[in-house]
Amino acid sequence: MGLTMWEVRIASVVFLATTVATIYARLQPVPVGGFGCHNPTQPPVPCTVAGSARLALIRHGESQANVGGGKWIFETIPDPDLTERGARQAVSSRSVLNSLSVDVVFASSLRRAMTTGTLASAELDNARVYVAPFAAELDSIAYTVFGQRKCDGRVQSVCPLPRAEQRASIARRYGPEVERRIDWSLVGGPNASNEALKLPNDFISFSRWMWAQRPVQEATTRAAQRGQAPTIALFTHGNLLEGALPCGWSHARNVEIYTSRISRCDGSYPVEPQVLWWPNDSSPELCHGEHDVLAAHAQSRGRPPCERDGDLLVGFLRMRQYLLALLASPVLTCLHLLSLVLSC
Repeated sequence: MGLTMWEVRIASVVFLATTVATIYARLQPVPVGGFGCHNPTQPPVPCTVAGSARLALIRHGESQANVGGGKWIFETIPDPDLTERGARQAVSSRSVLNSLSVDVVFASSLRRAMTTGTLASAELDNARVYVAPFAAELDSIAYTVFGQRKCDGRVQSVCPLPRAEQRASIARRYGPEVERRIDWSLVGGPNASNEALKLPNDFISFSRWMWAQRPVQEATTRAAQRGQAPTIALFTHGNLLEGALPCGWSHARNVEIYTSRISRCDGSYPVEPQVLWWPNDSSPELCHGEHDVLAAHAQSRGRPPCERDGDLLVGFLRMRQYLLALLASPVLTCLHLLSLVLSC
């Protein structure tokens, strides 16, 4: 028995409404992770542990996926490294990192964050960079839709290369002394597999993991003897920072440095973050809807305003990813095809 034209129209309306509702839900802020934001007006997490730390959040330098549209359009560059400008940006941030008296340095498991961290922290007393889980890049299709990281096919820039290949490439380009400063002891050692690091990343998970690590505990003890709080640096990625910073903050530029406080609560967000520094040769990246409050704060420190025309393009690129993810749903795709066939 065939469907009437009214039934076909109703099915089409239902499909359209489901599509709009799904896209709208995906575009809303999420409590953790990237492509969302943290709402500081939400009730704080109950804290039963005293103490806090000063936290420096740093986005990696310009990478091979930040130029030529590689990251947004194809994402086909496996675990991209820094460009020459990205390496210069990392080196230029050394004086700022020195002024913060950083006690412990963490970096994500992706090359662009690790190399930025090692180049930027070279002049610190403890120049070791610990590789950390939960701090790598996020991808909207691989992570927020399918619930897992897809490290093959289209989405290659969000997942690490094999650890041996990472170490060899870093030593080859930057020298063995730089590679030796990368400490893998908290993620299984230098000869372990990176497969265990291909997991959902978000700031809350990193925060919980960070406070349990020996270098942070030792730094906390040393700082307490001086009557201070430890300073911890994390070299990470724009999407993860977007999920950790308050709503209304724009997407971090390459090697942009934020400072904040972070409590020892289980799963705490940065408190009262501030834009501290960005390199003079920062590439004019597209900003993700910078709000007036951040624009005024940033420009008061000399930061160039976002390119407002870029908001539309970034929105289109995100919408493209959400539409592709939506079409991957077999049920909705079948309904769509059925409505098209019956309409003919």
